[in-house]
Amino acid sequence: LVQEAYAVALARPPRDRQALPAWLVRVLRNLAARSFRDEARREKREGRVARPEGEDSPLDDLVERAELQRAVMEAVLALDEPFRSTVLLRYFEERSPEEVARRLGVPVATVGTRLHRALEKLRSRLDREQGGRSTWVAILAPWVGLTTALGVASGAAGSTAAAAEIASDLSAGADLGSVAGSGGAGVGGGSGFSGSSVPSAAAAEGSSAFTGPALVTAGSQAVLGGVVVMQKTFVVSVLAGAICSAIGFGIGRTTAPAGTPAEGERIIAESEYSNLIEMKEEASEQVATLEAERKDLRRERDELSSRIQSVESELARAEIAAATADQESADAEFEHSSTLVVSFGEWGDLPAIRNANWPELGDAVTAINEMVAPLYDDILAGEPVSPAVQKRIGEENNKLVGFGLSLHDKIPSNSPAPVNGEFTHPISLINLIASMLEQSGAPLTESQRNELSAIGGRYDREYAALESGYSDSTWELTKIVDELSLKRDTMLQVEEKLTPAQRGIVMVPSIQNRIRLDTLSPVNMVVMNVGPVVVESADQVADRVVEQWVDNIGIAAETFEDNLDLLARYQEDVLEILEPVQRESVAFLHLDDIIIAGRAQERVLLDLAARVNFDEDLLESCRAFTGWAVPQIAIATESSNP
Repeated sequence: LVQEAYAVALARPPRDRQALPAWLVRVLRNLAARSFRDEARREKREGRVARPEGEDSPLDDLVERAELQRAVMEAVLALDEPFRSTVLLRYFEERSPEEVARRLGVPVATVGTRLHRALEKLRSRLDREQGGRSTWVAILAPWVGLTTALGVASGAAGSTAAAAEIASDLSAGADLGSVAGSGGAGVGGGSGFSGSSVPSAAAAEGSSAFTGPALVTAGSQAVLGGVVVMQKTFVVSVLAGAICSAIGFGIGRTTAPAGTPAEGERIIAESEYSNLIEMKEEASEQVATLEAERKDLRRERDELSSRIQSVESELARAEIAAATADQESADAEFEHSSTLVVSFGEWGDLPAIRNANWPELGDAVTAINEMVAPLYDDILAGEPVSPAVQKRIGEENNKLVGFGLSLHDKIPSNSPAPVNGEFTHPISLINLIASMLEQSGAPLTESQRNELSAIGGRYDREYAALESGYSDSTWELTKIVDELSLKRDTMLQVEEKLTPAQRGIVMVPSIQNRIRLDTLSPVNMVVMNVGPVVVESADQVADRVVEQWVDNIGIAAETFEDNLDLLARYQEDVLEILEPVQRESVAFLHLDDIIIAGRAQERVLLDLAARVNFDEDLLESCRAFTGWAVPQIAIATESSNP
């Protein structure tokens, strides 16, 4: 064994000379194990195949082999689809894996996988029915004639001669080895014939011998000739032989006599395999270390995020406290009638609603509308924005901000922007409209008040129904778009209850429902969540929004490349908002366009997550994501600023 180990080292030493001692130990251990194993197998094989010289096989053996042949064919025919058709095409019709793939309309790799699984099923069934693998392998070996590949009595002249005789009788000159051999190699069950030579006695008798990867017999007739077509027994035998050859590859092989080149190559391969296993284990340890470091970094990131949220919460509470103090001071100095309040649900009884200075708030909205509408016209015309006008708008808006802060955490909303969700609740917007009409001399009638109260109550019921349908796995984007859509529909119903004259007082068509312009629109609840994505044509939409999702959510770009059908559907969903608009207006998105883009993004990301099966971290990132892009095709005008 030591001499053989040295011979292997001299023939093909390890790449890393520093590892030579350990490498030699492994080689020596493998040689010893192989020697003991081969000796044990040799004894079993000799006892199994031994029979009196020159005496025909007992009739029981022939019957047993015939029954096993039938068992193989029954096992093949009992396979479920698509395994049965794949095996029959591969071995019965002798089609190559590429031809089978074309016939079935699947990739070649799928054919290989199906064959591999089918052969595993056949091995398991034969193991179970025949009382163990050694039993049926010993019976099939002389019938198939692939003793070396099957791991049966390599070098035994009796078995080889019997295999050659059967191959000659069945094939009538055909190349049976090519049928069986190609079957095994085609499914990954083994590497085909090992190249071992067969004792010269078989060749001297004029029968077939192994020469490399095929069993060559006398004559030149092709397997697919008339003999195969017309003789059913021969077809079944060849098919069963091919199947047995293929499923036998995974059983194990015997080797050529010790010291042959083939044996040396195998020992070298085993030693290199051991080296690769060690390298794999080292790499796995490194991966585990990096994964632990990544988890530590993620934990630190989460801790920092938690601290930031804590500071923001404290800041919000401070702002609310200041606003509450200002409101209490204003309440002490100003008494106003509560008859302006349109009450519904529990919200009309909130002190922040009941005691709000509605006349002042209504005047603030009216003043903002009177300044914002011409300001927007100037922006579209490319005129400079007046700093003085901006300052006055800010002063009036601060009154509304103070009112919004007084509602914080008092009215339910899924808006991630503090205060904006509460400010855009119908109880706030309806009463702002009522106060504007009161100040303008066109107050709501009692009937209108009742109708608007009913509309507000219906909003609360529908919102509660939405909330009851959510779970811990519901995405935040879904909740936000649901609330925004419900508020839009509610305010449209409110608008319908106003007279044309009243609508002219509270609504300005040029800015209505445009983000950053319309104070009375629900669009303000997402002012911090949405933004335009400017494209030159509809063809660019998918690429631009994918960039947003990759950067902001962390989904790999390759994921979208593998799911182009979802992107195509997204582009169809947003097609109706891709009418070209003036470049200066893209920042002032319309409420309807925002909802359409939000629904389209929600749909594609939900379907993508279900199809790709994101890991938990990425899925959590998707669930918590609250922003979305609104694609806009911008066109330049003569007034556009370069």
